[in-house]
Parts: sequence; structure tokens; C-alpha cells
Amino acid sequence: TANNTLDVGFKPLSTDRRVRTLTVSGTTVYAGGIFTSTMGQPRNRVAAFNRTNGALLPWAPNVAGNGSNPCCNGGVMAMVMSPDQSRVIIGGGFDSINGAAIHGLAAVDATSGANARWDYRGVIRTNAVTKLVTDSNTVYAAIDDYGTSDGRIALDPNTGRARWVDLCRGATWALAVIDKVLYSGSHAHDCSRVQGGFPEISTGPDPKWQRLLAQTTDGNSTRILRWFPNTNGGDYSLPSDQTPSRLGPRTMTAAGDSLWVGGSFTVVNGKPQQSLIRFTPQPGPSAKVIPQPDGPQAKLDAARPDLPPSDNGNFPGGPAPDGKPDPGIDNQPAPTRK
Repeated sequence: TANNTLDVGFKPLSTDRRVRTLTVSGTTVYAGGIFTSTMGQPRNRVAAFNRTNGALLPWAPNVAGNGSNPCCNGGVMAMVMSPDQSRVIIGGGFDSINGAAIHGLAAVDATSGANARWDYRGVIRTNAVTKLVTDSNTVYAAIDDYGTSDGRIALDPNTGRARWVDLCRGATWALAVIDKVLYSGSHAHDCSRVQGGFPEISTGPDPKWQRLLAQTTDGNSTRILRWFPNTNGGDYSLPSDQTPSRLGPRTMTAAGDSLWVGGSFTVVNGKPQQSLIRFTPQPGPSAKVIPQPDGPQAKLDAARPDLPPSDNGNFPGGPAPDGKPDPGIDNQPAPTRK
């Protein structure tokens, strides 16, 4: 990372199929995907490599899936180390680990690969876990659903017990945590079952999607914060009038107090912005948006007096979703490529 040159000493040989996710401990690089072998050795969807030279390690949990979930062929989409580095949390669309029937979300020992305690069994067969992140004491999982529910889950990393489950609808594919706020990239369209959320906004012939959200992480419940910037979907292969069906944000990372978001979007908050955006805190001691007396945030506060005052997770955002298409975002054609 110091000079952007290739580390020629780290040379793991190829897997037979795709690697979709990585996580790293002090000594080991763990990989997950839909592969079944690497370096000529059987490795079912997960493998581990020496962090220094890329040598294949004996760690080999047996992850299996029948490919019934259309998003990921029964494979592994997300991995993260537990905060104490003792276990690897694994997410995806798989159906079992080491012969134990468990779908989509589980934990294994970081050294032996044996199954570790994981109490949560709420990821159903039509769900897949697409992203995992941690802070000092919690694992957060992003859900993509092909049946009934999407959203995010907060879990105890040592027991796998859920601390809270939000039921926002609209597949989530990106997560990041900054200062007790969980940021997500999705195509959320109904967060009515979450405190501070919004009702269905995707009905009608020209639906609206909210692709960026922020929510609290503390305690045994969560609430949606008043942070509503938005992107288009930006997929060049689809007509511009189909942009609401595109996901847009696909990855996030925190760098200090800044939030970086990458994806297939071409518009952010109604302005051209190609595939990468950085959100930074507002200046001033409070770092909060102060709503105008007649602005959309003030109206939302007045309509929901049961909620805390307007709070946008420290970053400037847009108005709350209202179900009305925004021509500057929802149906914005992608820029012409030269």
C-alpha cells in the first residue's frame, strides 16, 4: 500500500471458479465464492491462504448449496472476521456448512474451520447474505431477498443471536459503519416497519427507490436516520426509463470520518457523478442538518412527533422519500460515452 506496487511474494494459485469475497486476519487471507478447488486441492466455496506468501492452508470448511437461490449459486458472498479474530462469519446463499443444515449465515472457527455457535436461523431459503461488516461488538448483515423480506440484521458475533432485525424492503448490497451509524446501499422502497422509516414509495407506473440509508446501531432496536441522499441505477445495458429497477450503490467503505460509495450509478442527488462518491461530515460542532421551517425534513418531524429530532448521520442528505419520482435521479439517462 505504500507505493502501489504488486507484492510478487503473495502468489496463491487460481481457484477453479469465482472468488466473491475476502477477509483478513493478522496471519491469514480467507476467500469465499463458488469455487470447488484451489491449487488442485478440494475447497468447497471457502479457502485460506498464508498472508505473506499465499500458500494454501489446511483450513477447509465444507460449504454446500444446491444453487436454488438465484443470486449466488449456493455460494459464499460475504465474509468477515469476528472482532476478537477467533471466528470467520460467512454469508451467502449456501444451505449447509460441515454437514450442518444452516442457510445463508453461519460462523466457523478461524483456525480449525469447525462450526462455531450461531443461534440466528432467520435467513430463509429465498434470502442471501450479500455483505458483512463489524464494529467492536456487533456483526451487521445485508440481505437480498427473492421472496418476502430484505434489510439489515445486527448480531452478537460470539453467539449469533440477533440484536435487531430491520424489515426494510429493497435488496441491500453495501454496508459501512461510522460512529455508531450503519450506512447501507440498497433499493429500499418500504421501511414502514422500522422506526423513523417511510411507507411504500415504489407503486405506480414510475416508481421511486431510495438507494442510500443511515440507521442507528446501539441497543436492541434501530431507527432510520434523516439522511436521504440518492443515486440512480446507472446500468448502461438497460433503457434509461428502467433506472428505478437498478441497484446503483454496490460497495461502501469508511475512511476516517468519510464515507465512500461505489457502484453503477451515474447521478447523485440530481447531479452527474460517475460510479464513485465521497460523503463528508458537515462543518460545525453539531454536524447535523438544521431543517428549514417549511422544508421536507421539518414536515417529516411534524408528522412523526414520536421520533427524535431530525438527524442525518452527520452527512448532508436530501429530503425524505415521498413516492414521487425525481426526474433528476430516478429516470436520469446515463451520460453518453465517447
